[in-house]
Amino acid sequence: TRCNRYGGVVVGVLIAFYSVLTIRQNVYWSEPAAFYERTLRYAPLSRKAHYNLGMIYASADREEEAIGMLDRAIEMNPYHAEPYYSLGYIYYGAGRMEEAMDQFKKAIEIDPGHIRSLNALGAATVKTGKTNEAIVLFKKALELDEDYAPAHRNLAKAYYGKGEYRQAARH
Repeated sequence: TRCNRYGGVVVGVLIAFYSVLTIRQNVYWSEPAAFYERTLRYAPLSRKAHYNLGMIYASADREEEAIGMLDRAIEMNPYHAEPYYSLGYIYYGAGRMEEAMDQFKKAIEIDPGHIRSLNALGAATVKTGKTNEAIVLFKKALELDEDYAPAHRNLAKAYYGKGEYRQAARH
């Protein structure tokens, strides 16, 4: 009957239309930076999209763009520790220790149990020549998780740098 034929044609056209849309969308999903850039066009107030795109830029050595995205994520929600930690990590990698330390401190202020920020703050503190202060930070991280390997490694390096080889060997 005629109705069945038209119904079949309509269903076929819809399937073809949605197939094309799906294929187009898969292109965006295959490239994370393009996905989040496109997401921000449609959801410019998405803190998570700004944060994720910042992290993608950071991993692609697009430092200034990463900093911009993370700053924007922080503006949108200044009460979340992770963007401060990530921003500090970028500054640390760029050798900008004071800026890195400021960001790690902000993360710890928001979340005193942010173990990665405690450890990273300790590592940056060592780089500024304040090894004893760094040791306190590493120990504080280990109070939160005695098995946290990065803090043990950094504590061992700090002790070794001071010539306290037995203490270094313990960690």
